[in-house]
Amino acid sequence: MNKKTILKIIALLVIGAVFGFLISFGLLKLDGSKFIDIGNQISMFIFNNTVEIFLGLFVLLYFPAVYFYQKGKRIYNRMDDSTDDEMDQLEKMGSKNFDLSLSISNVFLILTFVLFGIAFKNTISEM
Repeated sequence: MNKKTILKIIALLVIGAVFGFLISFGLLKLDGSKFIDIGNQISMFIFNNTVEIFLGLFVLLYFPAVYFYQKGKRIYNRMDDSTDDEMDQLEKMGSKNFDLSLSISNVFLILTFVLFGIAFKNTISEM
Protein backbone atom coordinates (compact mmCIF):
# COMPACT_ATOMS: atom_id res chain seq x y z
CA MET A 1 0.00 0.00 0.00
CA ASN A 2 1.21 3.45 -0.75
CA LYS A 3 0.77 6.54 1.40
CA LYS A 4 -2.08 7.93 -0.71
CA THR A 5 -4.14 4.79 -0.23
CA ILE A 6 -3.56 4.80 3.51
CA LEU A 7 -4.52 8.46 3.73
CA LYS A 8 -7.71 7.80 1.72
CA ILE A 9 -8.65 4.96 4.07
CA ILE A 10 -8.03 7.12 7.14
CA ALA A 11 -10.06 9.96 5.61
CA LEU A 12 -12.97 7.60 4.89
CA LEU A 13 -12.83 6.27 8.47
CA VAL A 14 -12.90 9.80 9.88
CA ILE A 15 -15.82 10.78 7.62
CA GLY A 16 -17.69 7.63 8.70
CA ALA A 17 -17.04 8.43 12.36
CA VAL A 18 -18.35 11.98 11.94
CA PHE A 19 -21.50 10.76 10.16
CA GLY A 20 -22.04 8.07 12.81
CA PHE A 21 -21.63 10.60 15.61
CA LEU A 22 -24.02 13.07 13.99
CA ILE A 23 -26.65 10.42 13.32
CA SER A 24 -26.48 8.98 16.84
CA PHE A 25 -26.50 12.46 18.39
CA GLY A 26 -29.49 13.38 16.22
CA LEU A 27 -31.35 10.25 17.30
CA LEU A 28 -30.70 11.11 20.94
CA LYS A 29 -32.13 14.60 20.44
CA LEU A 30 -35.17 13.27 18.60
CA ASP A 31 -37.49 10.67 20.00
CA GLY A 32 -35.18 7.71 19.46
CA SER A 33 -37.67 5.10 20.64
CA LYS A 34 -39.48 5.15 17.28
CA PHE A 35 -36.24 4.42 15.45
CA ILE A 36 -35.29 1.72 17.95
CA ASP A 37 -38.64 0.02 17.32
CA ILE A 38 -37.95 0.02 13.57
CA GLY A 39 -34.53 -1.50 14.22
CA ASN A 40 -36.07 -4.21 16.40
CA GLN A 41 -38.65 -4.99 13.72
CA ILE A 42 -35.92 -5.31 11.07
CA SER A 43 -33.87 -7.51 13.40
CA MET A 44 -36.85 -9.78 14.09
CA PHE A 45 -37.64 -10.01 10.36
CA ILE A 46 -34.07 -11.10 9.67
CA PHE A 47 -34.18 -13.54 12.60
CA ASN A 48 -37.48 -15.09 11.46
CA ASN A 49 -36.27 -15.49 7.86
CA THR A 50 -32.64 -16.47 8.48
CA VAL A 51 -32.69 -19.61 6.34
CA GLU A 52 -34.36 -17.90 3.38
CA ILE A 53 -31.95 -14.96 3.54
CA PHE A 54 -28.96 -17.31 3.71
CA LEU A 55 -30.21 -19.29 0.71
CA GLY A 56 -30.73 -16.03 -1.18
CA LEU A 57 -27.20 -14.89 -0.35
CA PHE A 58 -25.87 -18.27 -1.41
CA VAL A 59 -27.57 -18.12 -4.79
CA LEU A 60 -26.95 -14.42 -5.45
CA LEU A 61 -23.33 -14.23 -4.26
CA TYR A 62 -21.70 -17.64 -3.85
CA PHE A 63 -22.59 -19.08 -7.25
CA PRO A 64 -21.39 -15.98 -9.17
CA ALA A 65 -18.13 -16.06 -7.17
CA VAL A 66 -17.56 -19.69 -8.15
CA TYR A 67 -18.47 -18.91 -11.77
CA PHE A 68 -15.95 -16.07 -12.05
CA TYR A 69 -13.30 -18.19 -10.33
CA GLN A 70 -13.81 -21.02 -12.83
CA LYS A 71 -13.81 -18.53 -15.71
CA GLY A 72 -10.49 -17.07 -14.52
CA LYS A 73 -9.06 -20.54 -14.08
CA ARG A 74 -10.03 -21.46 -17.65
CA ILE A 75 -8.39 -18.29 -18.95
CA TYR A 76 -5.18 -19.05 -17.04
CA ASN A 77 -5.16 -22.60 -18.39
CA ARG A 78 -5.26 -21.20 -21.95
CA MET A 79 -2.07 -19.25 -21.30
CA ASP A 80 0.13 -22.31 -21.91
CA ASP A 81 -0.69 -22.41 -25.62
CA SER A 82 -0.49 -18.68 -26.34
CA THR A 83 2.10 -16.19 -27.53
CA ASP A 84 3.63 -13.48 -25.36
CA ASP A 85 1.22 -10.79 -26.56
CA GLU A 86 -1.79 -13.00 -25.99
CA MET A 87 -0.39 -14.07 -22.63
CA ASP A 88 -0.40 -10.51 -21.29
CA GLN A 89 -3.99 -10.00 -22.38
CA LEU A 90 -5.08 -13.38 -20.97
CA GLU A 91 -3.33 -12.64 -17.69
CA LYS A 92 -5.22 -9.34 -17.35
CA MET A 93 -8.55 -11.02 -18.13
CA GLY A 94 -7.88 -13.90 -15.73
CA SER A 95 -6.74 -11.55 -13.00
CA LYS A 96 -9.89 -9.46 -13.46
CA ASN A 97 -12.09 -12.55 -13.04
CA PHE A 98 -10.16 -13.72 -9.98
CA ASP A 99 -10.42 -10.26 -8.41
CA LEU A 100 -14.15 -10.14 -9.06
CA SER A 101 -14.57 -13.63 -7.60
CA LEU A 102 -12.62 -12.68 -4.50
CA SER A 103 -14.61 -9.48 -4.01
CA ILE A 104 -17.95 -11.25 -4.33
CA SER A 105 -16.89 -14.03 -1.96
CA ASN A 106 -15.72 -11.44 0.60
CA VAL A 107 -19.11 -9.71 0.47
CA PHE A 108 -20.79 -13.12 0.87
CA LEU A 109 -18.59 -13.91 3.88
CA ILE A 110 -19.28 -10.57 5.57
CA LEU A 111 -23.04 -10.78 5.04
CA THR A 112 -23.24 -14.36 6.34
CA PHE A 113 -21.35 -13.35 9.50
CA VAL A 114 -23.72 -10.41 9.97
CA LEU A 115 -26.67 -12.78 9.51
CA PHE A 116 -25.13 -15.22 12.00
CA GLY A 117 -24.60 -12.41 14.51
CA ILE A 118 -28.20 -11.21 14.28
CA ALA A 119 -29.58 -14.73 14.60
CA PHE A 120 -27.21 -15.58 17.46
CA LYS A 121 -28.07 -12.40 19.38
CA ASN A 122 -31.80 -13.07 19.21
CA THR A 123 -31.36 -16.74 20.09
CA ILE A 124 -29.44 -15.85 23.25
CA SER A 125 -32.02 -13.24 24.31
CA GLU A 126 -34.85 -15.80 24.00
CA MET A 127 -33.22 -18.28 26.39
